[in-house]
Amino acid sequence: MPASLNGYLLFGCVLAVLSLFVVCYDDFVLDLLDLDLDLHSKMRILPTAQSALVLLGAWMGWGVVEVEGQFSAPPGVDTWCGKAYRATNASFDPGGRMEAPKKSDKPLLNLQVYPRMNIYLEDEATGSLIVDAGLSWTTGVKYCDQLKDGVVGSDNAKFTFEVSMADTGAKILEKAEVAVNSTGNEIPMSLSALPARMEPYTLLIKTSSPHCSQTISTKTQVYRLPKRTDGGSVTKLDNLYGGLLVQEKLKNGSTTWKSIFPYSFYTDWGNYLIDPANLTAFANLGYNIIHPTPGGGPIPFEPAKFEAFLDKIDELGLWLMYDMRWTFKNLTLVRSQIEHLKARKSVLLWYTGDEPDGVSDPFNSTTLSYDLIKKLDPYHPTSLVLNCDNYFYAEYAKGADIILTDPYPIAQNATFSTLWNTPCNSTYGDCGCDGCNGNFRDVSTRMDRLKQYQAWTGSGPKTLWGVPQAFGGSEYWARPPTRMEEVVMAMLFVNHGAKGVVAWNFPTTEELKIVTAGLAKVLSAADVTGFLLGARPVGLLGEGMAGGGKVSEDLDVATWKVGGKMLASIVYVGLEGYVGGVGVKLPAKVKSGIRQVWPVEGSTGWVVKDGSLVKSGLGAMEVSILVLDVE
Repeated sequence: MPASLNGYLLFGCVLAVLSLFVVCYDDFVLDLLDLDLDLHSKMRILPTAQSALVLLGAWMGWGVVEVEGQFSAPPGVDTWCGKAYRATNASFDPGGRMEAPKKSDKPLLNLQVYPRMNIYLEDEATGSLIVDAGLSWTTGVKYCDQLKDGVVGSDNAKFTFEVSMADTGAKILEKAEVAVNSTGNEIPMSLSALPARMEPYTLLIKTSSPHCSQTISTKTQVYRLPKRTDGGSVTKLDNLYGGLLVQEKLKNGSTTWKSIFPYSFYTDWGNYLIDPANLTAFANLGYNIIHPTPGGGPIPFEPAKFEAFLDKIDELGLWLMYDMRWTFKNLTLVRSQIEHLKARKSVLLWYTGDEPDGVSDPFNSTTLSYDLIKKLDPYHPTSLVLNCDNYFYAEYAKGADIILTDPYPIAQNATFSTLWNTPCNSTYGDCGCDGCNGNFRDVSTRMDRLKQYQAWTGSGPKTLWGVPQAFGGSEYWARPPTRMEEVVMAMLFVNHGAKGVVAWNFPTTEELKIVTAGLAKVLSAADVTGFLLGARPVGLLGEGMAGGGKVSEDLDVATWKVGGKMLASIVYVGLEGYVGGVGVKLPAKVKSGIRQVWPVEGSTGWVVKDGSLVKSGLGAMEVSILVLDVE
């Protein structure tokens, strides 16, 4: 028998034995604990199949990420978000918290330059750069004479800059001007000097001031990719507003770019999607992407059935969010999956780490897989989900273009773990929602904190998506959310900047299926998507009118203005109705009436009066989405 065949047989035997061990061990421990756990809780408890595969990969010489000695946990202590959670273990400081940089004595110029689109194609002659020149007390560099008594002077607070190739010095942009303390400046740029190729170009940006000799330099990377000839899809990421753009090849073969606001679920593969009839029913509900959740192992989906699944979603017009949670640390397996799938026309984006901060995956695990994926397939962005409130954010977030976050606050005890019989605080315990208070504001607070952490990195903005809770009745959560709770969570994510919503998990309850199907249709409609992905949300304060008291703490309002129209999302997080007048001062003058897009039936009662949206009373957990004509 040839030596190579001997090797394959040995590999097969070892893999079979190891897989059997993992399955048997998991079942044994679950029986021993007598716990009926979902996938998230299993990841907290068991040495999963991915851990076993890492061991096998190391033995076989695969491209497996090596564990680095970087965490605070004592040997043998199980942790979540770096914290011990078993009653048999003592608490310790997990570390990993991101803190604000030291405050400067003078405002700093936080210069960041990045391409408007994460990729451009060969047939695009022009692109643009986004220049952020904001002032910060913590991030950036001191800026010569443009500051007067710590305040930007109105007469000369500008600088010019030029753009050149970092390697050759060839000029890309001769001269442009930007105001200090401004952000989102879009500067057109010719792409003619950037021949199409699979690797990015590094551009050097040098600034100069009209009144001093200081020069500030920064770099950015720009992709100009060859046109696809293999039938595969292309997904662009808008770095200015955070949205995705696709070509409608799935439905009509169009090459016109269209913004897409993803609204869907993580969806069980083995017990649901594997049935083609369920896939059709899922698409008919109105969700526009699909995220099959793999069961584990080196081959996460049965090949023949998954090929049939891919053909079916092509037919149905569903975009694919492909999940490599069990294999992303094995670069050989990552390569094989990307190479196999990258030419499919339904691929929207890749998904690697599933709560890598929770399980304390190696810091470099997400970046190693990200770098490989970007090399193999720069035509699609990469995503991952972070679970922890503040645990090595910067290290893990480097490994994705899109960061999802999944605080689950419904019917959950935020201070004491009923599963582990331990308290939960900043150094101990796991209550299912890290750093949470057990209310709706856990969602908006988490979004705001992640944006702050990203700003502290000084590396430019990063797109965020939300993962609302759509499950319950076991583990840390006493029950699933109600339909009203689900809408509140989803819209809090949106109000605070989420550019996609993917709930955990499907199948869900009948009432959640109905309400999310309705909300998915509203948010993914072209006119609403145009607002959400065409402007940055502006948060507004609402308050009770005379005699009505204040409701500002429980009212979360955001607006998006595009052209002569404005979208307003008004979320009341109060668990009881509010009696009294309510007003929200608008940032633009309204010209005509209000068009209500949510709820789809009935009237919300909002009217415009003296530049404000006003109404009498609020129902518990009331959500309104309105479109207004403005000047």
